[in-house]
Amino acid sequence: MSNSVAKGLQDPGFITCLNKLRLKINNDKKFATLMSNSLAARLTKPGFLQILDELMSLLEDKFVTSMNDEVVCRLLKPGYVGNLKFWINKLGKDSFATFVPKNAAILEKKSKFPILEQWCERVTHEKFHTFMAGGIGQYLIEQRTNGQIQRWFDILELKHFCRIFGNKSVVARVVKKDQFSKLFEIYNNGGANKSKDLCICLWRKNWKGLRDLIPAN
Repeated sequence: MSNSVAKGLQDPGFITCLNKLRLKINNDKKFATLMSNSLAARLTKPGFLQILDELMSLLEDKFVTSMNDEVVCRLLKPGYVGNLKFWINKLGKDSFATFVPKNAAILEKKSKFPILEQWCERVTHEKFHTFMAGGIGQYLIEQRTNGQIQRWFDILELKHFCRIFGNKSVVARVVKKDQFSKLFEIYNNGGANKSKDLCICLWRKNWKGLRDLIPAN
């Protein structure tokens, strides 16, 4: 039992809300996954169940996957659900479920959507969710970092670019810590197809290559 469920049991209306949600999900495993995050603590908040109903109808089988803590904690913020719906409609539920978990925070800022949309066009609609899966969204809105990533877009093949910068370890070790020069050194050591060689080098042994070449600290 999660802490949020334990605390919720003290609220008189909590069990009723819990049962309604369980019936709608109709899958004990998915329900248990959903209740492991902070969602339970918000179940009795005014309008929260209605928000879940609306998102459930849009996301269907991808609802539970999309509702991580980073998303759930923002659902009651003004305009946030509308922003989620924008991207659900734009990407489709399957791609959205890959896109949203690591990019929940940036979706609060509708004024930054044009930057994300530009990247969606640049990497193609089909590959955008892969590119965004590692949480690069928050760095795309920083002008200097955006410029760095654009330069890599220009020199790498699209499939390699999306795979590399869509990886959460690359985002954490290269993008967040501004280690682009180190990445370029590795790139320059490649052979005739430097784009492919870089991807293979980093991906080796389930991205162990990246961890060896660019330590976290």
